[in-house]
Amino acid sequence: MLKWIVMFIGIIIGVVANLFGILLVLFGILSFFITWTRNPHLNTIGVYSFFIGIPITTLGIYILRKNWRYVTGKESWYK
Repeated sequence: MLKWIVMFIGIIIGVVANLFGILLVLFGILSFFITWTRNPHLNTIGVYSFFIGIPITTLGIYILRKNWRYVTGKESWYK
């Protein structure tokens, strides 16, 4: 039972982190190209969100991979 609870929580956290990171990266790319010269302030926010979104997406992928390894029995969660 604990295995399924941990799996469910891990999937939710991993998917939310991935979606949030991908949205930040997409916002960064769009704001960088849309506001190349018009609004430098939004361009700066876009660059920051792009570089913050990459590690968040990587963290989400890492959480999902660890969760999958735990559920399949290749790794234990208390190591």
